[in-house]
Amino acid sequence: MSETTTFTAPAGDLSSRVTSLERQVMILLIALIFVSGTLGVFFYRQAANLNKDYEAVAPQARQVLEVYGKNQQGIQRLITSLVQYSQTHKDIVPLLEHNGVLSPNGAPAIKK
Repeated sequence: MSETTTFTAPAGDLSSRVTSLERQVMILLIALIFVSGTLGVFFYRQAANLNKDYEAVAPQARQVLEVYGKNQQGIQRLITSLVQYSQTHKDIVPLLEHNGVLSPNGAPAIKK
């Protein structure tokens, strides 16, 4: 009843299986090296392209930010006058709420 049976495979069969597994592991390692190298080259190229795009756009972005900085007081005055106008003309309130100038409860949402 409590007999244990053990399976003993021929030694040649086990060595061929081990050799097959070793070959499979080597193939997988080579594939992993190839895939990781390809991804490394891809990410390097993407970073180089983004750096070129950044260098091309940076001067224009600086100009836009300078113009915004110069006109910031005028923009704040415009927003303040739009909020005052919305108190007497309710048709403009949904537009101001949609663009974040007014909060949904009608209070000014001016960020300074």
